[in-house]
Amino acid sequence: MPRWNRALSINGVDSFYVGNVCDTCHFFFEKLTGPNCGIELDELRTSLAKGTDALNAEVMETLAQLLPKSDYTIAVFDVRPELVKPYGREDYFALEDVEYENDFNLEPHDPKTEYYRINGRSGLTINDDVYTARAFDFIVPVLAKEALDRARVEYYKDAFDRGERPTVVALSLLDIKGPNSKDHVHWCMAHYVLDGHHKLAAAAETGSEVRLIAFIAHEHGVSSPEDVARLLDTFPS
Repeated sequence: MPRWNRALSINGVDSFYVGNVCDTCHFFFEKLTGPNCGIELDELRTSLAKGTDALNAEVMETLAQLLPKSDYTIAVFDVRPELVKPYGREDYFALEDVEYENDFNLEPHDPKTEYYRINGRSGLTINDDVYTARAFDFIVPVLAKEALDRARVEYYKDAFDRGERPTVVALSLLDIKGPNSKDHVHWCMAHYVLDGHHKLAAAAETGSEVRLIAFIAHEHGVSSPEDVARLLDTFPS
């Protein structure tokens, strides 16, 4: 049911199951046995490695060729990623999602991958006329941690020590999910990393901030452009 279920594909092969389009179902994502690779942006590597403050024409033109057809909101954040392991102490699916269901005997969803949460971005209140809403952010690596080149991670750790702020690029989806028996919903923004896995790992290991360029796809998320704008208002300007 391609119109119901969504997958993130790399070179035509499904890499992640990114949930369904049901707004009364739970939010989730799951690593598939697809390609374990990111996107190499060779012609942009220098500017992305050092950090970029502007979305210049070169960046936009190159990235546009990689992304699915959609209208996008493009946002730039400075974030502090924190590594999360499935079933760990900070795992959304083992904590907030189980609490939301109010069933602590529920087996938590297994995303089959480690991922990152953003420091200070868990459970923020969203003003909504109908529901009580809480917002959560996730940075989801396509490349497994075991496949990272430790020399490149150390290189970026040194870059953070030098005061640089390297840039990560992600395809992002906002899903607003809430079973219709509940009086509150979860606004979940997932950033699927296209480029920047080593930078993320270095930032998480050093407690540093990394710059994130998020291409938020309107037509593929369970939300509206107005919802995206409302969520972006919760980020520091």
